[in-house]
Amino acid sequence: MSDIEKIQLIHDVKQMFEIDDSQMKAFIKQIDSKEHSANIDRFFRGYKIEDHYFFLQSSLPWVKLIHALQQNQLPESSKSMYQVPDYMCVFESSSLADYPVLIEVKSVKGDKQSIKLMKRQVLSLLEYSKMTNLPLVIAIYWEKYALWTHVPIECFDIKKSVYKLSFVDAFKSDISVIFGDVSFLITSKIFRKTVYGETDKVSAVHEEYGSILKSSLSSNGEDFIEIDSIESAVIDSFIDMTVVNVELLGEKKTVLEESSQCYVVGLGNLILRHLNVFNAELNSDYTQFSQLVIRGFMQKLGIPISYAIPEKRSSETDYLFKLAFDGTSLMADYNKHFEKMHNR
Repeated sequence: MSDIEKIQLIHDVKQMFEIDDSQMKAFIKQIDSKEHSANIDRFFRGYKIEDHYFFLQSSLPWVKLIHALQQNQLPESSKSMYQVPDYMCVFESSSLADYPVLIEVKSVKGDKQSIKLMKRQVLSLLEYSKMTNLPLVIAIYWEKYALWTHVPIECFDIKKSVYKLSFVDAFKSDISVIFGDVSFLITSKIFRKTVYGETDKVSAVHEEYGSILKSSLSSNGEDFIEIDSIESAVIDSFIDMTVVNVELLGEKKTVLEESSQCYVVGLGNLILRHLNVFNAELNSDYTQFSQLVIRGFMQKLGIPISYAIPEKRSSETDYLFKLAFDGTSLMADYNKHFEKMHNR
């Protein structure tokens, strides 16, 4: 077993069992390379990102299957030509056909605005993609923005020994929509009315106003629909609300808030934000539950779904979009968009 395989196994054991410091040290001692053992936390961070991606991606509505590809490669000589990607993901198209793609997961830490991949690694991933006849997509987590993008490798710039992509270009080339990572467009103000007071029941508590008795939302300030605290947290996760009125009635306090601008947010990003309100650790149950709450909540409010068309294209983008949306108005819009750009 290679050092990388040992580190992956230690990470998996850590996720499933409680391990004390002495046990961890005993595991790390069995890693042959001093460089690998000294950088084990970096490996763990990478594996944790992969786990988070796995849970989040599985919750997207058009993902039928995602599974890890075992990267215990033999014979050893194969590694000079092939690198097995992290996942295979199967998405459902608009015609209800299922299509598999290969996914390699990467992350960009801190405030960095670009990602670099070693050319040797990219070429070995592409060789595997060619051999299996499956398209390859790079999933990138941008820590600064808490945002995932999915980008075909053709959209990267080749710079001598590296493939490079800026955040701006990743955003413009993003094809996450093929997996059901749709966007929600809020163009009007949102009003929230919350009643606070004393209660014997278990309820969410506001640090300034106390226990929440009831919450309701409106898009016009007059017609309010009741929502629960889980749904209200969707608003708190991405909309800045301003208190415009506080009304006292006996021991109860009614607070009226309103939003101040338009918002566009993707489903995947919103799931992360929503769960972050509760400081919830990502797992498949939480991400799936959050996805259902968000979609039901947006439908209740009558907020329309939009489908992001990438601003930059490649032959692989064309291919994947056609697989996902052939024969739909979205595919027609995609073609019109690039025809207009070509004719400028």
